[in-house]
Amino acid sequence: MSLANLDGLYKERIIKLLLADDTVVKLINPTSNPLLDISEVLLGGEWNINGELIKEQGHIFDHDFVDDTITEQKAFIFVETQVPSIDKYKPYLVDINLYISVFADNRLIRLSDKTAPTKGEMRKLGFHGNRIDMLCARVDEILNGRGNVGLGDIKPYERNYTSVYKPKVGYYGKILHYYVKGYNTENDECGEV
Repeated sequence: MSLANLDGLYKERIIKLLLADDTVVKLINPTSNPLLDISEVLLGGEWNINGELIKEQGHIFDHDFVDDTITEQKAFIFVETQVPSIDKYKPYLVDINLYISVFADNRLIRLSDKTAPTKGEMRKLGFHGNRIDMLCARVDEILNGRGNVGLGDIKPYERNYTSVYKPKVGYYGKILHYYVKGYNTENDECGEV
C-alpha cells in the first residue's frame, strides 16, 4: 500500500465502522429519506433518482466540514488522520494520529424524555451525560473494544485525550485524540470492514 494513500484508507475504514453501528446512528438521529439508505443520508451527496435531484448534506465526514449555511439542527462526526512519523529502517511501520470530532447544534445536546433518542433509552444502553458525551463514549468503545476490526493498536492520548470543539456559534462538541503506534502497512491490518 502507498503511504500517501494511508490517511484516506484508514479514515474510510473507521467511517465504515461508524456507519454500521446502530447506537451511533441512533444518537446522530438522521432524518430518513425513503429514496436513500441510511448510510447515504449519513455520508451525504447528490443523487439523480427518476429525474429528481436529491441532496443530503450528510453527518459523517472524512474532513473538517463546517458549512456556514447549515439551517437544520444536526449532529456531526469528522474523522481525520495524520502520519507524524515513519520508521526509516522499516518504512512500512508508521505512527498515526487519529482525531474524531463529534459535535451538534446546541439545541440537540441535552437529551430528555421527549428527544430522539430519549435519555432513558440511552441510559438502558449504559450511556450517560449529553448527546456528545454518549457519542464520544460509543466511538471510543468501537475503536478500543467491540468493533475494532484490524485498525491496529489504538490508544487514547495520555494527556488531553479530549478537547472541547466549538466549530461555529451555536455548536458544541469534543475532539477525541488517539495514537496508533507502528501501524503495519505491509500487512494492511485494516482489512475489509
